[in-house]
Amino acid sequence: MDHPLCFDSTRLTCPFIGAGHDDWRRSVRRFVDREIAPHVNNWDENGGFPRELHINAAEIGLIGLGFPEELGGVSENVDVFHSIIAAEELARAGSGGLVAGLMTHGIGL
Repeated sequence: MDHPLCFDSTRLTCPFIGAGHDDWRRSVRRFVDREIAPHVNNWDENGGFPRELHINAAEIGLIGLGFPEELGGVSENVDVFHSIIAAEELARAGSGGLVAGLMTHGIGL
């Protein structure tokens, strides 16, 4: 996890962050490192990213995070800190446009 945009060593401890949050951070970080970071510059240059990225993001629970499960979301044991963690880890990819494009569905839901 030695990445130039990794602030793990400077992150303050929070009494509301537990082991489940740490697991979530690792999961999202793995996703970013494998599915986004290697391709982000090409996607930015080409002006888009593959639709499959939405499917892959949904498979780890990123799409629908915090929305009711009966609507296809992931809400069990999810709190606002899961969304904050997801935003932090997605930001590590260095492309605000990609994050906005991938996560814009939340505006309409």
